[in-house]
Amino acid sequence: MIFKRHTIIGLIVITALVWLVGCSTQPPVPVTQYYHLPKAISDKKARPKLYDAIVVRRPIANGIYNERAILFAQSAKPLELSRHHYHYWSQAPIYLVQDYLLEFLRQTGVAGQVKTHGRADVTLTITIKRFERLLSSKGDQVLIELEIVSESKKGSIIKVYHQTAPASGSGVYAAVQAFGLTMRKIALQLLDDLSS
Repeated sequence: MIFKRHTIIGLIVITALVWLVGCSTQPPVPVTQYYHLPKAISDKKARPKLYDAIVVRRPIANGIYNERAILFAQSAKPLELSRHHYHYWSQAPIYLVQDYLLEFLRQTGVAGQVKTHGRADVTLTITIKRFERLLSSKGDQVLIELEIVSESKKGSIIKVYHQTAPASGSGVYAAVQAFGLTMRKIALQLLDDLSS
């Protein structure tokens, strides 16, 4: 009876010690970070109004590109995408891209209205093909690839906008700033296409 009692007490003590040691050696849980895409800024001078209205539909994104986690690929394995743990966009990229293009086109004055639905002279349908960080020992960069279908009375034009921008550092915050630069390059290309 005494032997059983000592064995049970011993097991309880050992279990408590293992539990305490396990708790004390755990690293702290990282803080989850959320990021906005930098604001759209068109420093091109206002253009003459070419359209009464442009509609920018909500983009389409399939699979992993429709999630809020910031994606990355290593230069050694460019076809393998991974999610950053604890680093997320404030919204899914479909909303970030639509909001960016809406604001950018409004600032340019290329149309009387730039909106998300309704009648328009031009309707833009966007598919997000790539929206990721590229990690490399030579310096990180970001890649955005959008397929944009521009529909008007003249017909439909499909164009793929593929742009990259270097990040100013190796962290996620620097990559987010580079995403803003990359979106601006695409927006400027789109504006030139709408103006021609």
